Amino acid sequence: MTQVFADNKTASPLRRRLESRSDRSFLCPMHATLCGAGLSAGIAAGCLAMVVNAPTLALTRALLQGNTEILHGVIVREAGSRDGNGLLVEMRTTVGSVKPPGVVAASIDVTPVDVDALEDQCFLVEHLEGLWREFRVREVTLPPAHTPRKLVWLGDPTACGYREVPADWEARVRVVGSVLGMRVLIAKTPQEASSQTLHERADVTVRLRGGRPWEGVEQRIEELGQDVLPVGVVGSSFPELLRSARELLLPCVLEVEGSSAARPLVPGEIVYHRKIHGGGRFDRFDNGSSKPCPHGENSFITWNAADKAAKGMARRYTNFYDRDVQLLHCEKYPNCGVYAVRRRDERE
Repeated sequence: MTQVFADNKTASPLRRRLESRSDRSFLCPMHATLCGAGLSAGIAAGCLAMVVNAPTLALTRALLQGNTEILHGVIVREAGSRDGNGLLVEMRTTVGSVKPPGVVAASIDVTPVDVDALEDQCFLVEHLEGLWREFRVREVTLPPAHTPRKLVWLGDPTACGYREVPADWEARVRVVGSVLGMRVLIAKTPQEASSQTLHERADVTVRLRGGRPWEGVEQRIEELGQDVLPVGVVGSSFPELLRSARELLLPCVLEVEGSSAARPLVPGEIVYHRKIHGGGRFDRFDNGSSKPCPHGENSFITWNAADKAAKGMARRYTNFYDRDVQLLHCEKYPNCGVYAVRRRDERE
């Protein structure tokens, strides 16, 4: 498995730690594990090369006796694939302190994911939050300049009727924001929000349902052109609250990152979307899929009475208001919440 190691080691903490004379035999059982997960020998070798040399996730921490634990992760997708299906490949290694440094323990895990599905996106964020705490990451990973920088969180779950709220709830909320590339500003009361002038500092604002009223703060935020996104269900648990927050925030972050890439629908194209949030001036939707809901493509009907849904779709598709583009919805509404946008084929 020597060929797994590439010449360039700048993106790989593991490669930087090891030397040319370090033992590489740990790669063989890693390759065998990938093959045991159902990958062919060639694809397993390719996945292993990516996770060793070019991880998109790389974390390190010091252990006892001078050892170092290194975590590499990467999402692997089939070349040319147009769907979101892929594999999350994570490899943990422990590098010893003796010379030459060698890997004294190693493991590798493979998890199927659909990076286009909101449920799997939220799973990945929650998974990263756990790693964030485990490796004691302190710094926010700064996003590109056009993504949200500051998340304002309005409300105290201990005073708003939520269950199982841990003592470190503020730290956990900050980790959610950090994983999404945002710094989190928390105001437990309207007075705190006003004294910190948070309405002037917010890129994204969420407000807990329940508890005291926030009308004055919300009005000042909305006057500056920002939406306040309500989150949570009173009586639910804190883990459920964070899950709702992820589902709400992910589309906001992805929407801003992809806002400059709004595109036209091509003739004959149909894209299915689930609505994520309906507050504010327009509805927000997930990234969309070519796959309909379980009721099938024939269950979709023209949907005209949805002004905010139309505004949300227009932010995604540059030709949404053209005469040959239709907004559709599953006829099983309200039991099914899937929308679709369709551009008629030129031959129709």
